[in-house]
Amino acid sequence: MKKISIMLIVLFCFISVAVCATIMDQGKNDSKGKDVGLGSISFSPDGKKLLFYREKSNQPNGIQSYNMVTGELIAYQSPVGEEWDDPQYSFDGKHIVFVTAPLIENINKTGLKGRDWDRTQIAVMDTDGKNVRKITNTPGDKRDPSFSHSGKEIICAINRKPNIRGSSTDVYEVNVETGQETRLTQFYFIGVSNPHYFRDDKTFIFDGFYPAYLSEIPPNHTKIEFIKAIEKIYKLRSKYGNEAIYVMKKDEKELKPYIVMPDYPEKHGTSPGDKYSKWPSLSADGSVFIFMAGGSKSDDSIEEHLYQYSSNGNHRSITRISSREIGEAVVSPDGKIIAVSTFFLPVQIVIYNVKDGTIYKEITLPELPSSIINTQ
Repeated sequence: MKKISIMLIVLFCFISVAVCATIMDQGKNDSKGKDVGLGSISFSPDGKKLLFYREKSNQPNGIQSYNMVTGELIAYQSPVGEEWDDPQYSFDGKHIVFVTAPLIENINKTGLKGRDWDRTQIAVMDTDGKNVRKITNTPGDKRDPSFSHSGKEIICAINRKPNIRGSSTDVYEVNVETGQETRLTQFYFIGVSNPHYFRDDKTFIFDGFYPAYLSEIPPNHTKIEFIKAIEKIYKLRSKYGNEAIYVMKKDEKELKPYIVMPDYPEKHGTSPGDKYSKWPSLSADGSVFIFMAGGSKSDDSIEEHLYQYSSNGNHRSITRISSREIGEAVVSPDGKIIAVSTFFLPVQIVIYNVKDGTIYKEITLPELPSSIINTQ
C-alpha cells in the first residue's frame, strides 16, 4: 500500500508539471505580445530597482531591470544562441549572478528551439553588463543562484540528471573565482528553489520538494536498506507535508522542516500531508523572513498566506494571496516591502507593505525596454 501511495504521489507531480506547462503554452499563444512570464525577482541593495527574468511571446526572453523611481526599463542582451535566466544582485549591488542556457534546434524532437537543460551554467557580470564570465563548466540543470554575503561564493540548486525522470536535485555552493562546486545536501529532491545564505554564509535556507533518497544510505545499499529509507521518507512526508522549507548547514544528515504550520480546524477535513511551506525570502541582515504557507481543504480550495516568520512559531499572516495567482514573493533588503509577481495574464508586479499587508505599489511594466545593454 505504501509503495502504491508513493507511486501515486510521484505520478501526480509529473501530471501537475505537464498541466502547468500546457497552461503556460496556451498563455503564450493567446498573449499577442504581452508578458507571459516573470520571475526570479531581486531587489537592488537600495531597494529602488527590481531585477528579473521576463518572458514575452513576441520578444526574446531574458533579464531586465526596472527602476521603481524613474520607471526606466533596461534589458540585458544575451549572446546569440543563449538564454539568460534567474538573475540576482550581489549584496553590494555591483554584480549579477544568473543562469545561462544554450538554445538548441528541434528540442525533444518537437521542431522547436529550446534550452539544453543539461548544459546550463552559472555566470556573473557587472551590473552595467560588462565582464560577463561563466564560472561553471559542468553538466546538469542549474537553478536559482544567489551570492553569499561576502560575494566569494554562490549557492544554487543543481539537478545532475535533468533529462531523466526522477529525483536528483540538491543544493550546491560554487566558488566565484575557481568555479569549484561543493555539494551541500545529499537528499535527491525532485525540486529545490530559493537557496540563500544567512548572514554567516554557512547556514542556508531553501525550499525542498519531495526528498527521495536519504544521505545515510550507503552507495552500495541493499534492497532492505533502500526499502527502509523509502518508508522513512514516506513517514516524513505524511508528517510534514509535500513541500517544505529547510534551514541547514553543509552535510547535515537529518532532514527536518524548519517551519511546521498548525493543522487546519478539523471541519476543513485536511490532513498534515496537505500542508506545505515554500518561497523563503530573507532581508539582507536576515532579521525579516517571509514565506508562503498553506494547504488544501476538503472542497479542494487552497488556503494560502504570505507570512512573516517568528521564532516562537506564531508566524504573522501578512496577507492572503493564492500561489495559484502569483509566481513568487521576495522581500526587500531592508525588510519593509515584498515584491510579488502575478502568474496569470496580465503579468504584473505588486508591492506589498510587510507591516500591514497593504498594497504599496502596482507595477505594469513597459511593453519595450527604454535601453538595451549589449553584454558582448
